[in-house]
Amino acid sequence: MKTFSSKPRHRTNTSSSRSSSRGINHSNATNTAATIMKKTTSDNETKSDEKDGSMNHFNNFHKSEIPTTSKEKHWSKDSFNIGYEIGKGAFGTVVLCQEKISKFICCMKILRKKKLRNQGDQIIREINIHRTIKHPNIIQLYQWFHDEENICLILEYATNGELKKYLEQQLVRYGRGFDEETTIMYIYQIASALKILKDNNIIHRDIKPENILVGSNGQLKLCDFGWSKQTKELTYTVCGTPDYLCPEILQEDARSRTHTSPHGHAVDLWCLGVLTFELIVGDAPFSFENEDHYNTWPKQKHWFKILKRRIMNVDIQYPYYVSSGARCFIDSLLQKDPIKRANIEDLAKSNWMSSNLNKLGVEEIYNLPYPKL
Repeated sequence: MKTFSSKPRHRTNTSSSRSSSRGINHSNATNTAATIMKKTTSDNETKSDEKDGSMNHFNNFHKSEIPTTSKEKHWSKDSFNIGYEIGKGAFGTVVLCQEKISKFICCMKILRKKKLRNQGDQIIREINIHRTIKHPNIIQLYQWFHDEENICLILEYATNGELKKYLEQQLVRYGRGFDEETTIMYIYQIASALKILKDNNIIHRDIKPENILVGSNGQLKLCDFGWSKQTKELTYTVCGTPDYLCPEILQEDARSRTHTSPHGHAVDLWCLGVLTFELIVGDAPFSFENEDHYNTWPKQKHWFKILKRRIMNVDIQYPYYVSSGARCFIDSLLQKDPIKRANIEDLAKSNWMSSNLNKLGVEEIYNLPYPKL
């Protein structure tokens, strides 16, 4: 059995490295997972007809050049009581805050303009994509604003922090991840979030436990749209977290070393398969023992070659306790050919997922129904 490594995982990109974290102490996941979301009507889905803003440097912004904030509220940093820091990333921090008038508790993601350099276009794309989506399993972006020094995003507060922390607790206590019933409830919620992203032509491209938060009632919330892209076409950017990269991203395009072969929404399906494995086992399927041995250059290069070979060969080794149903579900997503991967609409209808959802009496999510027995 593989040895779990608790070292942080970093995103991969040919031009820049972006990482963010949001950590909060919270109780055991198994106790909160039993509470599942109530049925939500489809009017939660919203689309924005505003076009993406585009600029090179935030320091030279004019108000007319950026997407306008809400007409109903005009917040600034002075509109909030700023609390303690709950996360820190490459470009800034995340703090707990309270809106002074309504006393509403939320998070403020503060990005330092001087650290963004040439990342302005990417931040604007992230904002424009994130604010088009409202879904119970996606962290909501309420509003954003900026001043001379900072760009501030006002986000929904997920009181129980990262799903990754729950997973690490399970590993310490039991030497493995969650039981399959808990995993199914978690994957069902993330699949529902991916369904609405697909309906809006959005590819997330960085799904992993670190980018999934847990709400007060155990509800999962997908967050961090830094690598997401809204497009009806295939895309070529090399990005993501190494353990979660899919074969088509690792396959270099003939045009240049900074481009991959074309890929689309099937990237997120691959990540969902990797996520399912990691939630059950406690480690990603293509990780291997003694990864910490490769933490210096040029050892990192050798480590990535091994990882790439395992991913390209879809070399999965299941522990004995993973059921045949779970293996079939994961295998249906971890297909080297993206065309052969299971459709997001059919995931909840798989025998492994639907039978357990029925057994647990989980209420149906409006956009991803499962067959009732």
